Amino acid sequence: MATREERLVRCKEEAIARLEAGDLSGAIASMISDLRKAGDPLYDATVLRELLVEALVHRTTPDEVRSWINSFN
Repeated sequence: MATREERLVRCKEEAIARLEAGDLSGAIASMISDLRKAGDPLYDATVLRELLVEALVHRTTPDEVRSWINSFN
């Protein structure tokens, strides 16, 4: 089983791949979706909803989305 850190790295890699393909909202959705996966989500559902809304409203450039993705720890 992957550690929390390994799972987080995979989440970030997949989200950044979407970002680099030019899909900002897809990158945000990928990050949130992947953080929710598995039997033990990395973050609480309520927190994830708040993060999703915040990201969709306030992260409008590729650099802002990349910074948001990389801020998870």
